[in-house]
Amino acid sequence: EAVIDNGGETIVYQIVLGKTETVNVKLVDENGLAYGKDNISLAQSVRVVITPDDMYPALKVQNNTGFPVRISEPRGAWIGNGQYAVVFQGRDQNVGVSYSSGSFNYKKDARIANTHAVLTLTENDRPPVVNILNNTEKTINLVYLKNSGPNSRWEGTNILTLNLKEDGTVENVEAGSHVGDRSGSLTNKETFSFWLGNLKVSPGSYDIRLDNTQGDSYVKYNVQINNGETITFTPKDKP
Repeated sequence: EAVIDNGGETIVYQIVLGKTETVNVKLVDENGLAYGKDNISLAQSVRVVITPDDMYPALKVQNNTGFPVRISEPRGAWIGNGQYAVVFQGRDQNVGVSYSSGSFNYKKDARIANTHAVLTLTENDRPPVVNILNNTEKTINLVYLKNSGPNSRWEGTNILTLNLKEDGTVENVEAGSHVGDRSGSLTNKETFSFWLGNLKVSPGSYDIRLDNTQGDSYVKYNVQINNGETITFTPKDKP
């Protein structure tokens, strides 16, 4: 084993020929990526040059979701939007890629043959962005969302207090709003957008509740949310 600087040091090995007439040369860089050449003839002295083109077949994950993702399997990596990471090297294999986007966990299957492969994640591979339109004719100051189900309770953060930054993270998360509090309000005809990945929920259907400043509630049950969809609340949504 030896450390070889890029474009620099040359390592000379002497191999006594016996039954071995060919060898495989493999280099591993500081990121764990492997490069090499196989079946090199030892019939005479030979100089082996390893270049980036000699990288072993690799599976690259390209993140085009609009938000950061974190890969957990097969190799851990944090990938910002518009960036990529190599998560596996091998030949002729099916590869399961596990990752998280916000609070959601996903698994995708990929195939790597004898050449490089790319798994591209798009906006369909992460939690959706949701738009809430207030047509209740009242000012809303509390918005809650939970997974649908008989044992699911209204709890967690008032979504109106979530400030979404460009990288998908949240700042100034507060759950102190209460009935009569006009801070973080949603006036009539106003639309509020948020990323579902910022909430402690799982993929599925959802119940959404809006409370106005008088303490009245407007509720929709078993909502299937698509990315960019606008969900409109009206006076008819009072229970």
